[in-house]
Amino acid sequence: MTTTPSKLASKSNGVAAPCQQREPVTCALHTSTATTHDSACRPGKPTAESRLRAKIVPVDLPILAQWSRLRCAVDELDGQLQRARPPLPTTRMVRFLILAEDHRFARHPGVDPWALGRAAWKTYFCRSRQGGSTIAMQLVRTLSGRREHSWSRKALEIALAVRLSQYVSRDRLPVLYLWCAYYGWRMSNFQDACARLGLNPASTTPLDDALFIARLKYPQPKRQDHERLRKIHRRGLHILSLANVWRGQSYLPSFPEAKLL
Repeated sequence: MTTTPSKLASKSNGVAAPCQQREPVTCALHTSTATTHDSACRPGKPTAESRLRAKIVPVDLPILAQWSRLRCAVDELDGQLQRARPPLPTTRMVRFLILAEDHRFARHPGVDPWALGRAAWKTYFCRSRQGGSTIAMQLVRTLSGRREHSWSRKALEIALAVRLSQYVSRDRLPVLYLWCAYYGWRMSNFQDACARLGLNPASTTPLDDALFIARLKYPQPKRQDHERLRKIHRRGLHILSLANVWRGQSYLPSFPEAKLL
């Protein structure tokens, strides 16, 4: 049987099972050919993140099987984004995400050794927890739903993040993460968060976008928590300060508006 890889799989080296082509899906984001992995990944209406997470097999299975299921979940997630109507992530949100969560995004293969080393030092020697995950690692964690503190889980996450960064184009990876990330109670994806916060990304201010990205680190709780809201506000102001400091730096990738809006 002749198979054609999806647009996302243009960089894939064929480690996992081949994908079966289905009809192209066209939307305002861009045109691509979505894929399906037989019964493991079925096309249809946008689904909850719980269904995507269910596609990741148990951690004790071989890494090739893990990657095959993750690739299927990413293909379905991209298909949802292709079919989606506004609100959609904007270029400024993507830039703020990179500044806040992964400022060496354009210079590493999916894993940032410096950030991981700093986080390990802070955790084990300074007794102060600090994150070192890249956007690719956070996307793997979001789709798998695994957050247990174990070396095996972290090693698997690193391996899958490197492979994912080869499979997904560099300008698409942050958009996929914003689309399925957790922002707080009843905000388990981008559109849920926009609806609950009453945001229209097409008309938001820089502060609105910065506060939105801040909820990735400090998810908004169910009940009004003034301390958490203060943390979100401080984080948002910090992101704005980073945007002012790093504006125009060459290592920040430029994302064409047509691919995001």
